[in-house]
Amino acid sequence: MKRLIVLFILVTLFGSLNAQRTLIRGRIYAEETREPLAFANFYLGTTAKGFYSDFEGNFLYQTDTLFSDTLRVEYMGYATQFFHIRKDTINNFEIEAKRFFQKTGDVVIKLKINPALKWIKLAQDNRNKNNPDKLPFYNCEYYTNSTVAINNINEKLKKGKIGKEIGSLFDTISYVSGDKSKSILPIFMSEVISDYSFKRNPYLTKEVIKATRVKGIGVEDGSVISQFLGTSFINYNFYQNTLTVIDKGIMSPISESSMIIYDFKLVNVDHAGPRRIFQIYCEPKNSKDLAFKGFVWIEDTTGALVRLSLELNANSNLNYIEKLRITQEYAPTDKEAYFCISTRAVIDAAELNTNMAGIIAVLTNTARNLDTDTDHPPKFYVTRVVMDPDATHKPDSFWEKHRHYPMNPAEVRILSKIDTLVNLKSVRTSVDFVNFIVDGYKKTNVLDIGPYYSLVSYNQLEGVRLRLGFRSSVQLSRNWLNEGFIAYGLKDQKWKYSISLQRIVNRKRWTKVGFLYRRDVEQIGISDNENYSTGIFTAFNMLGSNKLNMNRDTRLWFGTDIRNGLRVTMTLGNRYYQFQKIGNYDFAWYPKLPDTTIYRKDFTNSALTLSVRYSPRNYYVQNDNRRVNLGVSGAEWYGTIIRGFKNILNSDFKYTRIILGVTYSKVWGALGRSVANVEFARVIGNVPYPLLNVYIGNQSFVYNTGAYNQMRIFEFITDKSASFSFEHHLNGFIFNRIPLIRRLKWREIAGTKLIYGNLNKKNFDLIPKQIGDANITQFQTFHAAPYSEISVGIENIFKIIRIDAVWRLTYRNNPRARNFGVKASISLAF
Repeated sequence: MKRLIVLFILVTLFGSLNAQRTLIRGRIYAEETREPLAFANFYLGTTAKGFYSDFEGNFLYQTDTLFSDTLRVEYMGYATQFFHIRKDTINNFEIEAKRFFQKTGDVVIKLKINPALKWIKLAQDNRNKNNPDKLPFYNCEYYTNSTVAINNINEKLKKGKIGKEIGSLFDTISYVSGDKSKSILPIFMSEVISDYSFKRNPYLTKEVIKATRVKGIGVEDGSVISQFLGTSFINYNFYQNTLTVIDKGIMSPISESSMIIYDFKLVNVDHAGPRRIFQIYCEPKNSKDLAFKGFVWIEDTTGALVRLSLELNANSNLNYIEKLRITQEYAPTDKEAYFCISTRAVIDAAELNTNMAGIIAVLTNTARNLDTDTDHPPKFYVTRVVMDPDATHKPDSFWEKHRHYPMNPAEVRILSKIDTLVNLKSVRTSVDFVNFIVDGYKKTNVLDIGPYYSLVSYNQLEGVRLRLGFRSSVQLSRNWLNEGFIAYGLKDQKWKYSISLQRIVNRKRWTKVGFLYRRDVEQIGISDNENYSTGIFTAFNMLGSNKLNMNRDTRLWFGTDIRNGLRVTMTLGNRYYQFQKIGNYDFAWYPKLPDTTIYRKDFTNSALTLSVRYSPRNYYVQNDNRRVNLGVSGAEWYGTIIRGFKNILNSDFKYTRIILGVTYSKVWGALGRSVANVEFARVIGNVPYPLLNVYIGNQSFVYNTGAYNQMRIFEFITDKSASFSFEHHLNGFIFNRIPLIRRLKWREIAGTKLIYGNLNKKNFDLIPKQIGDANITQFQTFHAAPYSEISVGIENIFKIIRIDAVWRLTYRNNPRARNFGVKASISLAF
């Protein structure tokens, strides 16, 4: 009897639906990536009545009164489409949105006040109240899914050697685009489940990666990629004034100054929920400005930003990116603030030329189990990103149970096709070649040989220098990193060599101990400075400089993280310096003043060094037995104290050297980004000038942001000093407003550097002026004025070249002073 009643009710409801109601349901996605299009607008005919898709691109709408038999679908950046609706029945749609770029016309406001500005102003006024970062602390579980594919593959590439071998895979994966004429090849896919914790004061975050699965070309160990693709790197908060996206500062549409950059237009009002939600279209006033265009949805009473779908495109002053779209959904919390529960970022990398394919990546992040009541002590946040030991070994059953939404059939097929692709010999060979070009080392099972760019070089002491280096591979040991080299100078006919051993004792705190022994040529102030010891800058300065010496260096060191962002390193070292006359450079010193009858051209220094760095907002990513520091906006404090000990291992000096400084970087949105540094240095004791404060001069044509680019090497020496540097990148803010020039996508830079100090007379007296007929090289310190220089430049020339004009403002009459110079450098930047 009960079954008959249930059946009767179902038949009645179904018949009623067929007789009286029209149901519209389905899914909308992008043609190229199969990416769900969240919050797409659906209208009934030419009316303003309709609905929108949810975050996953699904839509469901039912009505008793159908205003039109036509469904109009609109979405920014895609062509408008029309579909026929059958009345009083179920209409199923699978809609593929077609890419279509069209410059938006001028916003015409017929009212005296633009109605959109009312709601933007409401969002601005309530931005701090609704900001999720206002929460004193929170914890949640995140699920992150990432897919990377090659698109726009041309016929020439298909017919190449690799193209022929993987040609069958192009056909089998055409389901990704839904377009049989397009060749799209997924090459990477990952899933990450992590617990994320946030603390506002002091600012601390921690992500514990509980499970990760990574498959893709060139992926040997998915742990480092999982750290990059975890929540920490796509956690965009549009309640902030400025977002840092792919290293650029972009102003949020609801920032306090957004009306200077953006135009707004009210396009729709959603009455479906308990509160009205206003859909507002925004676009930059200047199409070249690095800003978003698209839609934001603002709640009427709270002013909360509840949804957004925003996009950058190729018109922006942005390199290598054809499209970047971010979609988000926010939900209220029990603490008044709104929290982002879903994020999707789509990056479409432009092809560098017609013979190269493009890259498209889709990253999706969802949050669950938000907890705003559990606080953790500061020690909980010691390491910012942590991986559980078994995170990479979770079975399929775990993923089926714990991923936030089920994997669709397309994603299942992607995984299987990537496995096939990875195992192709030609693909593996190509990956190894690219790794060699980027990393510089030829990898083997035991040792990596290289880097290739240091095999041959030249300097005035050695003449032509031949060098072969090596490092241990992770296959040999995950906790040991051993490096070294052997070199030979054809002019001085001497061998140079180095060996270093490093042991990772504790990965959580990145505790390491190490030993180094090296005998090599050194340029004081450059090659002995870890910030400038590699690269083209060092090579060109050593090429043109004669201020070189032979150096034997022995070190024992220990380093560990005390807490998140706070690292301490202690080094015990013994160095022997041996100088010889090179060109017009000659060094000597008096070891027993006031006795000037005895001089030496060598000395030994034994010292204990304690260094501390504190950068609370920096991220560290571990890669096997190495760790990469990913700096972000904010302050980095540092301090070093060096204590020299006399008569220990033949050491000649007792002294103390102290260095204190801070580097601060700030992203200003449309106005670019700034980097400033302030540093104080002091040497207490009587030592020759190679152990004093030697400032980084630059006698090459290569620009270096950390050097004094119009100062000669060894031009100024001090034992106490203060320095300041400032550099601002405008990211094209001025050039974007100049006709014709804005097409070049050049970007402006301006900077200044100054330093002032003095030197104790006793340190001057250590250096003889002449020995016999030989003149000993002298040096100077500052007088009444500091050394200063200013620079202006253009970067992003042909996307990789930077040119700076540098003016020296003081000490312009010094011997061989270089008062003006033009220097170049190369860098890849978005």
